[in-house]
Amino acid sequence: MNGIAKIIILFIFTSSSLISQTKWADTVYSFTSEKHDKINSANQVTGHPNTLSPIKSPNSWTPLQSENRHFEEITVGFNNTEKVNFLLLNFNKGKESLDGILLLDDKSNELSLNISESLLSDNEGKFIFVISPAKLVKRAKLILNLKKTKSDIEVDAIGITNDTTNVWSINEVNNSSFEGKVTNMGTRINSIYSELEPVISADNKTLFFTRDGHPENIGADKNQDIWISKKEGNRFQKAINPYNPLNNEHHNFIFSTNSDGSKLLMSTKFDINSPPILSQSTFKGNSWSELDTFEFVELNKSTSFVSYSLSQGQNIMFVSMAREDSYGGSDIYYSKKTNGKWGELKNLGPNINTAADEITPYIANDNKTLYFSTDGWPGYGDKDLFVSKYDEVTNQWSQAKNLGSQINTEGWEAYLTISSSNQQAYFVSTTNSMGAEDIFTIQMPNEANPSNSIIVKGKVTDISGNPLASIIEYTDLNKDELIGNATSSSSDGTYQITLPVNSFYGISAKLDGYYPISKSIDLTDDINNDLEVDIILKEIKKDSSFVLNNIFFEFGKSELNRKSQNELNRLVDILKHNKSIKLQLIGFTDSIGSSEDNQILSENRAKEVYNYLINNGISKNRLEYIGKGEIKSNKNIKLQQHRKVIFKIIEISK
Repeated sequence: MNGIAKIIILFIFTSSSLISQTKWADTVYSFTSEKHDKINSANQVTGHPNTLSPIKSPNSWTPLQSENRHFEEITVGFNNTEKVNFLLLNFNKGKESLDGILLLDDKSNELSLNISESLLSDNEGKFIFVISPAKLVKRAKLILNLKKTKSDIEVDAIGITNDTTNVWSINEVNNSSFEGKVTNMGTRINSIYSELEPVISADNKTLFFTRDGHPENIGADKNQDIWISKKEGNRFQKAINPYNPLNNEHHNFIFSTNSDGSKLLMSTKFDINSPPILSQSTFKGNSWSELDTFEFVELNKSTSFVSYSLSQGQNIMFVSMAREDSYGGSDIYYSKKTNGKWGELKNLGPNINTAADEITPYIANDNKTLYFSTDGWPGYGDKDLFVSKYDEVTNQWSQAKNLGSQINTEGWEAYLTISSSNQQAYFVSTTNSMGAEDIFTIQMPNEANPSNSIIVKGKVTDISGNPLASIIEYTDLNKDELIGNATSSSSDGTYQITLPVNSFYGISAKLDGYYPISKSIDLTDDINNDLEVDIILKEIKKDSSFVLNNIFFEFGKSELNRKSQNELNRLVDILKHNKSIKLQLIGFTDSIGSSEDNQILSENRAKEVYNYLINNGISKNRLEYIGKGEIKSNKNIKLQQHRKVIFKIIEISK
């Protein structure tokens, strides 16, 4: 660390009381000038400190400091209802310019602080002033004398408090919660050249990354290429360059992969001043397929540096980029895919984004833990890694939390990726590298981990055991929400997906000419082992029957459970796509209750599905329904599974 960082570290502590004990300015009432209307604007002085080092920062107020002006002023306000004993000022630059401080209470009474007499401490521009006697402070005015300093002036934060303990602290992960140390991945992965953008498969068996300038890269300029390392036993093997079709003479980088590393989402950048081209490739047999275009929201053509992260379900994309509505530099945005179309990009908001650059987002497999890099929040060096978690109740991302000094250093850290199988994290750092940027690894502590996820894998075949390449859709039945899709392999029918625990899921395999067979998976209880779920598809033909497993009825009722909607909508799609099919709906119940009542209930359940299909555009001339009463209880099958409707094809017209 440099000398400044050593001084700061002496009083950096993790403090959950920082917000409750200290009130930072939340309003700017007036100011004489500002350098820009976003970065270094007067509004940047509001909120808690964005940096604790005396370095230039876009997250601070910088007056114009013209030769024609000798004094600058700013007045800020606090949401405060109690007397306070201390005033806090954080100067990044030009602390010598401070010439006067004026405090106002709720009745606009003024108190002028004597700077020299009230100063309690000053550590590299982090001032603490004593207010004596204690005063109800509602506003504070700073008066700056430009003649007192030769440097730029940057004021990062203004606060009031009754407790100066840990006011200059980093909101960070508890370092003692880490079980291991950061480890350089060694010469099998790293070199004297730049290793960037690691992406790990969910099963922790394949590591992809970008290497810049390496002699084995394609093209005369040796621009960025994608490299791959497979794990054998407990060790990653020496990385290889897969060359074409993944790499060409331009800049190539991967930003997402699926659960088993058989599908890549990647980018090729032809022009440094324009957005990259997004592509996808699948590993088939012994080689990668030719690149297909990955359709996404069109970005501003002037956007240059962009980084992406796609969720495992392939329906949420996170993008770091600069545009007109950003807070200053590059912000992190997200887009959701609904009904096959990507929605508009939305800013993730001030708990994550600042006037500085927020870059290299990575969404974990729980779809609610986001890692990214920035110098816009208090940290240890050039750029630090942070984590934020999404709260499904408030629909908000949590305040960005620094991943701590076990990971972050005085150098540059970015590009964190994490596996689902053992929460092993991989990231890039310039500290203790072999040359330029290297990839490092560490076991993440629970505090910074995503929620547990389970890898679900199996095969999709026909009734003869022949492999089928089908679309695998998975739905969170508790939320009635499609959360992702995958594709089974055409060579052996295998598929692999990752599902967060603590929910109830439906998995459906769809292929033209076959029934959309589905399975349900209950992950409401923690499960520690991977699950094997095979799916057998049946051809659509006359007199064949099938069960959609994710249609649910409550005990003793014919009304459809809300969790049934996605499954029934898939049946609607099949019937609209195959207009020659006529169905018979056959209802069943469990064996609880009288046979007479169960006969009526089974018929009503079939009628309920019949009405749903008609209400969603299926002609009643293509449907009929009957009830078959109860199914005798089987101790190996849950009673819920006896409450079902079977679909039988009774006619296929030519």
